[in-house]
Amino acid sequence: MSLFSVAMDMFTPQHFAGPDVLFSTIFAGVIILNLLLTGLAIAGLIAGLVSLSRHRQLLGGSELALWVAIVVLASLIGAIAWFTIGRTRAREIAHAAAPETPPASSD
Repeated sequence: MSLFSVAMDMFTPQHFAGPDVLFSTIFAGVIILNLLLTGLAIAGLIAGLVSLSRHRQLLGGSELALWVAIVVLASLIGAIAWFTIGRTRAREIAHAAAPETPPASSD
């Protein structure tokens, strides 16, 4: 048997159908999924904290601290909660507290 035939035998479909190849393929997929979720969590954390800093005047001190803790400790889920619940509530409070401007007179 020549070295060429041994090398070609390594690349036959039977060689790649073993459990080791399947395990390494699944493992690589899990690593890629983990990296994607980690990237999403970091992006959510940054976006949530930036949004919190922009809305800090609308929130009380303890409420702001609570939202910061939620966003930091629960990264992606905390950021989603802030954007769906907290920011909407902060904007509603701001609109309710804002004085209404009277309509312009046409004198």
